[in-house]
Amino acid sequence: MIIGTKIEFENLADFILRDYLGVKYDSFIPFDVQAFAEDYLKLEISYTKFEQEQNIEGLRTGNQIILDHRLSDPSKVGERNFTVAHECGHDIINWQDPTYVPHEIINYRIKSQRKELKTETDFKEWQANVVASCLLLRPPLVEWAMFTFTKKDKITVFGDYQLYRKDRFQLRMMAEYLGVSQTCLLYRLDRLEMLDHKSYADYDPVMDYMLSWR
Repeated sequence: MIIGTKIEFENLADFILRDYLGVKYDSFIPFDVQAFAEDYLKLEISYTKFEQEQNIEGLRTGNQIILDHRLSDPSKVGERNFTVAHECGHDIINWQDPTYVPHEIINYRIKSQRKELKTETDFKEWQANVVASCLLLRPPLVEWAMFTFTKKDKITVFGDYQLYRKDRFQLRMMAEYLGVSQTCLLYRLDRLEMLDHKSYADYDPVMDYMLSWR
C-alpha cells in the first residue's frame, strides 16, 4: 500500500490535473471526469447490475471501470462522477507503486463507507476519496464557483451540518453546476478553507428566515 499524507495525495492529484488540463486548469469549466478516465488514464467505463446485497457502486480492475447500472440515471450525475473519480484515484495511486500489476488488483467502491480508518482497505478507500475530490474540484474552479454563486469568500456552517437556507440553496446550485454532490463540495470547500465553522448555538432561525427572502 502507498503511504502518504492527505496533502501529498492532494498534490499528486493537482500534478495530474495540471498535466492533463494544461492552460485549461485555470478555467471555470467543470471537470469531465469520464473523458479524463478514458483519454488520459486509458480506462474503459461500462455498466452492470450488481447484486443489491453487495452494495457496490463501482469497481476497477485492469483498465476497466465498471459502474452499477443505476448510476447511468441522469439524476445520479454527482454520485456517478464521484465514483468514476474515486476509481481514477485508485488507478493514479496504484501506479505510484513500482510493483503494481493492474490485473491483479480489484478496487471496489461501496455505499456507506465507514468513517473509521481501521484496515488497509479503509486507508486505500480514503486515499482514493481524497484524490477524487481534488480531481473534480480544482481550486481555481471552486473559487470561481464560490464567487459566482454566493458573492462571498466563505459559507457559514453551524455545528456539523446546519446552513442558512439561502446558503444551502446556493450550495446546491454550485454542486449542480460542478457535477458533484453537496457532500463532496462541502468537504472540498472545507479543505480550501472556504467554510466558516461556528457553534450550532450561534444559529439564528429568525435571521435564517429573513435571509431566505432577500
